[in-house]
Amino acid sequence: MDIPMTADGWTLEIIEKLVAQGYLETDLYDFKAELKGREQGHNRRLTATACAFANTKGGFIVFGVRDLGDGKTTGRVEGIEPDSDLAKDFGEKIRGASPNVLFEFGNPPITIRNSTRVLFVVKIPLSPNRPHSTSEGVFYYRTNEGNRTMSYEQVRDGFLRYEERRTKVKLLLLELLTLEGDAKGTIVQAPGYSLATLDTTVMNSILPDVYDMIQDDADLVKDLIQIRRMISAMNAKIRELAGIIVHPSAWPTGPIVEPHHRDMESRLNALLPTIERVVSKLESRYNLKRPF
Repeated sequence: MDIPMTADGWTLEIIEKLVAQGYLETDLYDFKAELKGREQGHNRRLTATACAFANTKGGFIVFGVRDLGDGKTTGRVEGIEPDSDLAKDFGEKIRGASPNVLFEFGNPPITIRNSTRVLFVVKIPLSPNRPHSTSEGVFYYRTNEGNRTMSYEQVRDGFLRYEERRTKVKLLLLELLTLEGDAKGTIVQAPGYSLATLDTTVMNSILPDVYDMIQDDADLVKDLIQIRRMISAMNAKIRELAGIIVHPSAWPTGPIVEPHHRDMESRLNALLPTIERVVSKLESRYNLKRPF
């Protein structure tokens, strides 16, 4: 049976079918009876599960489905008490994770037939900041048999891969700063002009490598896509001007250059603040500093 890709994609029917199959946990989802359980070790187990999903390939935690118990496969979908602060409660339960584990949640919670109780679904995405550990300093990964402790080699490999991805983010920051300077250079004093286009080759090659680190910030992703589009449009205008110039000695007259400059200045007024916004986010998010 296919597992939904989003927390909002889960339904009562899907959960009931999975429960009917007798599963308690897999490498993609985990059933929990309670969110606000008070038994000893409840928060620690939730944190371990959140870290395990974040460190492996992501997954879902469904609250409101009790353990198999006595070998029964029916009557397990009991739900939990509805509350407007379920997401906040979950965040507080896994606060011991280091670094913090990001999560999404189904909203509204899933209602149960003939009951006031609900099912609450949380999605833990594959984390760009992995590996995560519990407050006890233990690193977990997820398997079909539940949470397993990561070996020293797995933890080391996880940190090495994180540093590799972080290096890519640094390169992206440098490339954006370079593009910012090159973009300013497209405006020269009239009657002169610049036919130098902006090269996004490096940025285009870096983006796929850093996408999993920035994908949770929709505005950041949109800004990067917009930067590429704006630069592409600017380059088209520069090539259009170049096509007018048949010979280097045939300098365009004012009616040709001046509208081009005005158009480029208008485009720069949109491009430069967007680049600055992305650079500032990367600096803040990954504790980076611009070298110039």
